[in-house]
Amino acid sequence: MLRARYPYLLPVAGFSILAGTAFVIPPYFVYLATSGVITAIVVRALGVVTGQAGLISLCHMAFAAIGAWVVSWLGIYAPQVPFIVALMAGGGAGMAAGIAVGLPALRLRGLNLAAITLTFAVAVDAILTTTGFPGNELVLAFHPQYPFSDGRIFLVFCMMLWAGTVVGLAVLSRTRTGGSWAALNYSERATAAAGISVAKAKLTAFSTSAAIAGMAGGLIAAQLGVITASNFSPLYSLSVFALSVFVGGRFWEGAILAGLLSVAVPELLRLFGLPLDLEALVVTAGAVDALRKGSSLAGSFRRGLATRAQKKMSDISRPGQMSREAANRAEDAIAGLEIDNAEPCNKKTILELADLTVRYGEVIAVDRVSLRLRAHTVMGLIGPNGAGKSTIVDAVTGFLPNATGKIKLDSNDIGDAAAFRRAKAGIRRTFQQGRAIPELTVGQYLRLSADLSVADKQIDSILAYLECPPAGTPIEHVEIGLRRVIEIGACLASRPRVLLLDEPAAGLSADQSRRLAEHIAKIPSLFGCSVLLVEHDMDLVRFACDEITVLNFGTVIAVGCPDEVLKQPHVVEAYLGGIS
Repeated sequence: MLRARYPYLLPVAGFSILAGTAFVIPPYFVYLATSGVITAIVVRALGVVTGQAGLISLCHMAFAAIGAWVVSWLGIYAPQVPFIVALMAGGGAGMAAGIAVGLPALRLRGLNLAAITLTFAVAVDAILTTTGFPGNELVLAFHPQYPFSDGRIFLVFCMMLWAGTVVGLAVLSRTRTGGSWAALNYSERATAAAGISVAKAKLTAFSTSAAIAGMAGGLIAAQLGVITASNFSPLYSLSVFALSVFVGGRFWEGAILAGLLSVAVPELLRLFGLPLDLEALVVTAGAVDALRKGSSLAGSFRRGLATRAQKKMSDISRPGQMSREAANRAEDAIAGLEIDNAEPCNKKTILELADLTVRYGEVIAVDRVSLRLRAHTVMGLIGPNGAGKSTIVDAVTGFLPNATGKIKLDSNDIGDAAAFRRAKAGIRRTFQQGRAIPELTVGQYLRLSADLSVADKQIDSILAYLECPPAGTPIEHVEIGLRRVIEIGACLASRPRVLLLDEPAAGLSADQSRRLAEHIAKIPSLFGCSVLLVEHDMDLVRFACDEITVLNFGTVIAVGCPDEVLKQPHVVEAYLGGIS
């Protein structure tokens, strides 16, 4: 009863009890606990980059070193500056370093990014080894002002900073910025297609993570008093990275486990008289095992909990068949939203392609294709495999910089615009391979795509219309075929001018495909946008499309009404194999 009425009562009580132990445990254990909490903060910071954004950073202890240098300098040469302000300055210095390192990451991933970040760590280590930290030349120790000079109070402060970091990142994860990290981790193409700048997502991940690491470095300086470059060596950055992979630094449980392991393993090695170097071996072995399994310790724990929850709600991933009355209510709800869905008397051209050509070396994938998509219509784009349909979709949405020709939206040439800017301008798309982000709920995914304030009523109406699971359903619990329909809902939530659907019925049953065709046919009138539909299901094409364009070997061979075009002999020969 109390837990239901006061959901934060248990965490607050647990934290209070844990903080209270700082005043009763022996001084040595206070020191160990402080070290563990600071390690947990660093690992959680690294988890933003490596876990949430899917990037690699081998220089987080270098960010901590920069923060420690700033905090030490202020503490020794400007003691009037409050310690908390000095910590914030250390975090700001770490953020600046994170941006500097994040800039090369804009076009790099994998081993190349790992090399850049490790090089940065080595460079910082070389500079600090040569110049030293503030006070080293005079053998001056940095001691923060009271009450932070008291080890027990300092431990409680570190715990509070840890809790604030966890809560702050949890809140940030529910914003568009946090959602952009999840999108970046899953697919850069899907990120750009949702109108999100991939460069901005990478920079915010690096800068946020580095800022937290910089503050953690300031805590290390305050705890140790005298620090040297060896406290932040590149080897420590590698160890922290391995530890984060092993425990799952993106999760608060994993960060806590990292803090425990960082102090427990060395103490156990001392207890049994074993070399302390074995700690690195233990962490490395754990990281290798996590990579082999594809899941960290915290990730496996959470997945187990999610599996149990899914068993209790096993029917949530399958859409129930809506009654005709329910479908009508969903349509009425959408029609009542603030969407420009008035049918124009004169259907002007909304999207125009002129002499669009795409070459791959000597191969011409699309050869001078021209087409016009009129406002408030559904146009089918069909043809045999390899005809160039998806290539055209990629070119229109900005994923083929080698495309030539004109691409106009509302008479404005967008051929030179980046993919995410085209999405912001009103061109949204789905993909052949589902790109709905498993880490988000259905509602979170629609809000991420919308990039605007979307009322719950609108989200619920779109999902009801498309017969998708409720907004609170985790996407990872939804069957693969239905995730593609959720992608359509995410596009519609952004109120696009043009919607490009790349084989949306793949993975759906015949009945689901039929109902999807009904929904697609009504999209122009309900949502006020035009649809370009790439599909092999001819029944869906016949039902949903006002007109179709047929491609073969990258060229247009027919344009017109579906029933007429599909009966033309050269279309049958090129694509339908004799079926009319």
